Amino acid sequence: MNRHAILLFTIVSALIVEGCNKQGSIVGPPSGGGSWSQVNGLTGFYNIVASGSDLYAAGNYGVFRSTDGGNNWVITDSSLASGDYTIAAVNGNLLIGDYNYQTGIMRSTDGGATWTASDSGLGTPFSGAYQTIYCIKAVDSVIFAGTSSNGIFKSTDNGLSWSAANNGISYGTSVTSLVVSGANIIAGTQSGMYLSSDNGASWTANDSGLVNTSPYYTGAPYITSLAAVGSKVYAGAYGSQVYLSEDNGMSWLYIGSGVPGSGQSGVGVAAVDTNLVVVDDNGVFLTTNDGTSWTNITSNLPNPSVYSFDEANGYLFVQLSGGSVWRRPI
Repeated sequence: MNRHAILLFTIVSALIVEGCNKQGSIVGPPSGGGSWSQVNGLTGFYNIVASGSDLYAAGNYGVFRSTDGGNNWVITDSSLASGDYTIAAVNGNLLIGDYNYQTGIMRSTDGGATWTASDSGLGTPFSGAYQTIYCIKAVDSVIFAGTSSNGIFKSTDNGLSWSAANNGISYGTSVTSLVVSGANIIAGTQSGMYLSSDNGASWTANDSGLVNTSPYYTGAPYITSLAAVGSKVYAGAYGSQVYLSEDNGMSWLYIGSGVPGSGQSGVGVAAVDTNLVVVDDNGVFLTTNDGTSWTNITSNLPNPSVYSFDEANGYLFVQLSGGSVWRRPI
């Protein structure tokens, strides 16, 4: 397997469901290649994260834990509200961000056995709408949370309390993804990119080269996911669009012309060590040359309709539209 490969997916639904903490680090990667196999006990996941030697997944039915690299899963706490959207491992703790703001952000200090509310200061959802915590990202000693209607919040006390970090970000912005590349933090939003070079103290819109090529969506690209590998940053957007930055998010190049999708869905990207993952409504695809050519790798999946995906422990995990979850070594 070329260690600078990119995997591409396009999701059937309008929303790509994929986590934002994609910095290219994995635990115990297997050798590349192989085929898909179905995992046990996991359903309805949105996001998977490694914490020590264990994996944790958040989704429709709460938080799940795997102690064997993701082959078998058990739910950690059945009392959690359904709809947990994203999960992050920060300084030995777990943080989950909830969909539709049922519980905001919750925190576990015991490996997911118990959870407490950790949303002091998150504020009121924009225009009275429900608020989703799309992503949680730790940068040094500061934790950032991207929301569906209130921009970005930060915590400097391990997630116990939060304050707005929206200097330079338009009011009501939906922040779908956050990654770090070099000295920059990059935020993907419903209206292009924002970049901070001072650890979130201020943000500037940075859409240089981010041309919207979709005939179905107007304005700045709606970014659905980001992934960082070294100085390279990849972005997926609605309209089956894929972008590449080779300068830590300062400028962008469209690389999605060969993506074999319908052009009407979102695209998800995720870093796997020095590999990069992306997605489309025609299945799962692999590129080893930054999008010049693509290879379909959906063989032996029951169907190519991917609802959500993530990478962890050297594996790509996908949930199909029927609910089953499969994994494949990368």
